[in-house]
Amino acid sequence: MTKAAFFDLVDSLLPDNVTASIQPADLRNIVKTLGEKLYDDDQVAVVRTSQSSVVIGTGSKSFTFVEATGNLGFIVGSRVIVANSSANWMAGTVTAVTTTGLTVLVDSFNGSGTYTAWSIGLTGSAGINVDVTRSSTTSLTIGTGNKTFTYAQSANLGWTVGSYLRAANSSANWMEGTVTTVSATSVTIAVARVSGSGTLASWNIGMVAEPSDLTFGINTQAGNYTSASTDYGNTVQHTSATAVNHTVPAGAAGKWYQVDVSGTGQVTFVAGSGVSIVSRGDAFKSAGQNAMITVYYRTSNVAVISGDLTT
Repeated sequence: MTKAAFFDLVDSLLPDNVTASIQPADLRNIVKTLGEKLYDDDQVAVVRTSQSSVVIGTGSKSFTFVEATGNLGFIVGSRVIVANSSANWMAGTVTAVTTTGLTVLVDSFNGSGTYTAWSIGLTGSAGINVDVTRSSTTSLTIGTGNKTFTYAQSANLGWTVGSYLRAANSSANWMEGTVTTVSATSVTIAVARVSGSGTLASWNIGMVAEPSDLTFGINTQAGNYTSASTDYGNTVQHTSATAVNHTVPAGAAGKWYQVDVSGTGQVTFVAGSGVSIVSRGDAFKSAGQNAMITVYYRTSNVAVISGDLTT
């Protein structure tokens, strides 16, 4: 209240023909009225009600207040929640505001439907929580290819095109693959991997780790060869048409590599310096062409040879 408005209010409250003395009752009424007026002017309206008919969803939504106010607690940029109930609400940023209404750019919501009873108030900034799971009752047959699932609308999905999802009916029946299209109410998955079979209509959808495409490196050898640490996790391929030795040196516990005998020459496994090699039946020679053999380091100085072996 300005100084001029204050004195105008005082003048309006004084009784006509004021004499040198004012009755106590008149003075009490003046003080009471002044206090009520000053208190009312100090209040900021941070909660408003609206009867505008609005559909729950994202985007720009306008609401007209039931009662206008000249001292509104919202400004452009404020974040507000507009609620019909605890189950049906919208939240977003104020983009326009007057004494009689406001417009909200809704970015999150809960529930659905059209309502005409709203309470509007300030709320905190939007958090980072997202919907990372959805449930679907779409009837689909387990198999590869594009599969589209519909679900309850979500304005804050945690996946996008390119995400890797699994749609599971149970631990035994599921499909997974890469998202090709997505909306607030559906997702299409290019299914590449499946488990189980059948046509099912109850799915839980969520993100899973994308399986790696395992490719082993191949180290081709035409003669005698001593393996190295670069062979760990890979394949040594012997192509010789005559007999050769494959020397196993000391290594790192837990490491392994494969030996592919693609040639016709027999491969004999030999212990290198500081290491012992063991095998079932003391067999240390490849059993023939196309034999596959694994070398596994039980400890740094004990290597286990297993696979297509002979004595």
